[in-house]
Amino acid sequence: EAAVRGGMEREQARAVFMYTAELGPHLSVYRLFNTAMVKHDDREVTHRWRFYARLFLDGLRELPISRATTVYRAMSTNVVKMNAERYREGGEVVFWGATSTSTSISVVNSF
Repeated sequence: EAAVRGGMEREQARAVFMYTAELGPHLSVYRLFNTAMVKHDDREVTHRWRFYARLFLDGLRELPISRATTVYRAMSTNVVKMNAERYREGGEVVFWGATSTSTSISVVNSF
C-alpha cells in the first residue's frame, strides 16, 4: 500500500478525512464516533468502531505536531458560565474526546 505524504497510510488518511465529513443534516462520522466512544456504556457499540478507531488514531499520530500555544474550539453552550473556575483565562483544559480545533478564531466562529 502506497503511503500518502508524511508517512500516513491511505486508509489512515481516509479515516481522518471521514471524521470531518458531513453525511447529511445532523449526520456525521464524528458525531457517531464520539457518541459511541464517550456516551455509550454498551461495550458492543464501542466494539463495532474498533477498526475505524485504530485507523483514525494511528492517522492522527502521523500528523505534524502543532507548535501553536493556543487553539480554539467551538462549543454549543457557554462552558465558562457553567464552570467559571475551571475555564479561567490562561488555564489548561484537557478534552478526552476527539475534538476539532483551529489556531484561527475566525475559522471556529464559522462553526
